[in-house]
Amino acid sequence: MADEKDTLTPEVIESAAETKAEKNAEGKTESIGGESKGIGAWFAGIRSEYRKIIWPNRKELSTNTITVIITSAVIALCVAVMDQVFSLGYHQLLQFASRFVE
Repeated sequence: MADEKDTLTPEVIESAAETKAEKNAEGKTESIGGESKGIGAWFAGIRSEYRKIIWPNRKELSTNTITVIITSAVIALCVAVMDQVFSLGYHQLLQFASRFVE
Protein backbone atom coordinates (compact mmCIF):
# COMPACT_ATOMS: atom_id res chain seq x y z
CA MET A 1 0.00 0.00 0.00
CA ALA A 2 1.51 3.32 -1.08
CA ASP A 3 0.81 6.61 0.66
CA GLU A 4 -0.94 9.32 -1.27
CA LYS A 5 2.10 11.57 -0.77
CA ASP A 6 4.37 9.11 -2.57
CA THR A 7 2.35 8.95 -5.79
CA LEU A 8 3.02 11.43 -8.55
CA THR A 9 -0.22 12.18 -10.24
CA PRO A 10 -0.41 14.28 -13.38
CA GLU A 11 -1.91 17.10 -11.31
CA VAL A 12 1.05 17.14 -8.92
CA ILE A 13 3.54 17.14 -11.80
CA GLU A 14 1.67 19.94 -13.58
CA SER A 15 1.50 22.01 -10.38
CA ALA A 16 5.26 21.63 -9.84
CA ALA A 17 5.96 22.63 -13.44
CA GLU A 18 3.77 25.74 -13.07
CA THR A 19 5.54 26.73 -9.84
CA LYS A 20 8.92 26.32 -11.49
CA ALA A 21 7.80 28.33 -14.53
CA GLU A 22 6.56 31.13 -12.26
CA LYS A 23 9.91 31.28 -10.46
CA ASN A 24 11.80 31.37 -13.75
CA ALA A 25 9.51 34.13 -15.02
CA GLU A 26 10.42 36.18 -11.94
CA GLY A 27 14.12 35.82 -12.81
CA LYS A 28 14.85 33.30 -10.10
CA THR A 29 16.54 29.97 -10.61
CA GLU A 30 16.58 26.95 -8.36
CA SER A 31 19.83 26.04 -6.69
CA ILE A 32 20.93 23.04 -4.70
CA GLY A 33 19.02 22.72 -1.45
CA GLY A 34 15.80 24.18 -2.84
CA GLU A 35 16.80 27.81 -2.31
CA SER A 36 15.87 30.27 -5.03
CA LYS A 37 18.21 33.14 -5.75
CA GLY A 38 18.41 35.54 -8.64
CA ILE A 39 21.24 37.65 -9.94
CA GLY A 40 19.99 40.63 -7.92
CA ALA A 41 20.20 38.63 -4.70
CA TRP A 42 23.72 37.57 -5.62
CA PHE A 43 24.83 41.20 -6.09
CA ALA A 44 23.07 42.17 -2.85
CA GLY A 45 25.05 39.46 -1.05
CA ILE A 46 28.31 40.69 -2.58
CA ARG A 47 27.51 44.24 -1.51
CA SER A 48 26.64 43.07 2.01
CA GLU A 49 29.92 41.16 2.36
CA TYR A 50 31.89 44.11 0.93
CA ARG A 51 30.51 46.36 3.68
CA LYS A 52 31.86 43.97 6.33
CA ILE A 53 35.47 44.52 5.24
CA ILE A 54 37.54 46.46 7.75
CA TRP A 55 40.13 48.45 5.83
CA PRO A 56 43.39 49.39 7.58
CA ASN A 57 44.24 53.02 8.12
CA ARG A 58 47.43 54.57 6.76
CA LYS A 59 49.49 53.86 9.91
CA GLU A 60 48.46 50.17 10.08
CA LEU A 61 49.12 49.75 6.36
CA SER A 62 52.62 51.24 6.57
CA THR A 63 53.45 49.20 9.69
CA ASN A 64 52.30 45.97 8.08
CA THR A 65 54.15 46.77 4.85
CA ILE A 66 57.41 47.43 6.70
CA THR A 67 56.94 44.21 8.68
CA VAL A 68 56.50 42.18 5.48
CA ILE A 69 59.57 43.77 3.85
CA ILE A 70 61.79 43.14 6.89
CA THR A 71 60.53 39.57 7.30
CA SER A 72 61.15 38.86 3.62
CA ALA A 73 64.68 40.27 3.86
CA VAL A 74 65.47 38.15 6.93
CA ILE A 75 64.18 34.99 5.26
CA ALA A 76 66.15 35.77 2.08
CA LEU A 77 69.31 36.29 4.17
CA CYS A 78 68.76 32.97 5.97
CA VAL A 79 68.28 31.14 2.67
CA ALA A 80 71.44 32.76 1.22
CA VAL A 81 73.53 31.79 4.27
CA MET A 82 72.20 28.23 4.21
CA ASP A 83 72.96 28.01 0.49
CA GLN A 84 76.55 29.09 1.07
CA VAL A 85 77.02 26.67 3.98
CA PHE A 86 75.61 23.72 2.03
CA SER A 87 77.62 24.66 -1.05
CA LEU A 88 80.85 24.83 0.99
CA GLY A 89 80.06 21.52 2.67
CA TYR A 90 79.33 19.89 -0.69
CA HIS A 91 82.65 21.07 -2.16
CA GLN A 92 84.53 19.90 0.94
CA LEU A 93 82.85 16.50 0.65
CA LEU A 94 83.83 16.24 -3.04
CA GLN A 95 87.47 17.13 -2.25
CA PHE A 96 87.56 14.55 0.52
CA ALA A 97 86.03 11.87 -1.74
CA SER A 98 88.41 12.69 -4.61
CA ARG A 99 91.38 11.61 -2.46
CA PHE A 100 90.11 8.05 -2.51
CA VAL A 101 89.30 7.93 -6.24
CA GLU A 102 92.80 8.71 -7.54
